[in-house]
Amino acid sequence: MEHVAQRAGVSLMTVSRALREPSLVAQPTRDRIQDAITELGYVGSAFAVQLASGRTRLVAVLLPDLRNPAFAVEMQGLAEGLGEGLELIVSGVRGSGTRHDQVARALLGYKPAALVIHGGRHSHEMRELLVRSNVPIVELGSLVARPINIAVGYSNRAAGRVATEHLLQRGYRTIGFVSQSRKDNSRADDRWLGFREALRAAGITPRPELELETSLGYERGAEALKELLCREPKIDAVFFTGDGWALGALFYCQRENISVPGRVAIMGFDDQELASQTVPSLTSIQVPRYRMGWEAGTLLRSQLDGKAPERKRIDLGFKLVHRQTT
Repeated sequence: MEHVAQRAGVSLMTVSRALREPSLVAQPTRDRIQDAITELGYVGSAFAVQLASGRTRLVAVLLPDLRNPAFAVEMQGLAEGLGEGLELIVSGVRGSGTRHDQVARALLGYKPAALVIHGGRHSHEMRELLVRSNVPIVELGSLVARPINIAVGYSNRAAGRVATEHLLQRGYRTIGFVSQSRKDNSRADDRWLGFREALRAAGITPRPELELETSLGYERGAEALKELLCREPKIDAVFFTGDGWALGALFYCQRENISVPGRVAIMGFDDQELASQTVPSLTSIQVPRYRMGWEAGTLLRSQLDGKAPERKRIDLGFKLVHRQTT
């Protein structure tokens, strides 16, 4: 910054003011400073700002898995909801427990202006740390009973129940379930609880051997369906708690000439763009991912501007989109 001041022929304080509050510096002076910045290739130090204010302009985000395309839609909404002057730093961590806590602690070490966590379960120690951090926090994707600050999402349990009820109403009775590890993923566990609730309400005894846990990917979906068909040849429907698995299973059926939904019905979750484009088109649970991120961003921006949040829990709901695979 000293070099910029020398090149522009102004004081160091004037350069600092022009960068922080341009409206306080005359336009000709700002032009000379900008020319000097361009000539010298000057990039300001965020760490210097942090030392002065105790906070960066970073909004830290902790996602359970960076491979899920649904999270990209959320992040776009979050970025646009936050507006200018704040930047996202995103970290992904598979699983929960100790590793999840380590990453959250590391992000707090960057002194973020705010923290967004996708998922609503934390260890007691981590919850206490998050509360004491005095950083505005949004828990995204799950409607936790006691938000640390703000929770924006929907009921995964209700969504799991509605998806299963749809299959039951269509006459399917031997239904499989595919998800990520329920131990490591609270949303998967909630959807499983809804799945089992719907089965029991219909008088059907849940069969654990028809409930599979796997990692993300189209191929994993194909493998899961193949495994379920081997375990129970009479299986007539599968609820995949992610569209990636459901689409992989559908592609497998097409390769093997397995009729969908004639032989087996397929239910997805998230209603990704590809879901409506396949033949047959995929029945799925539609979640307002963009709006979820946008609501989180606008709420955080408002809080950072000194306004207390009016609501702690914001339920954006979900929608079942019935298409050809069921």
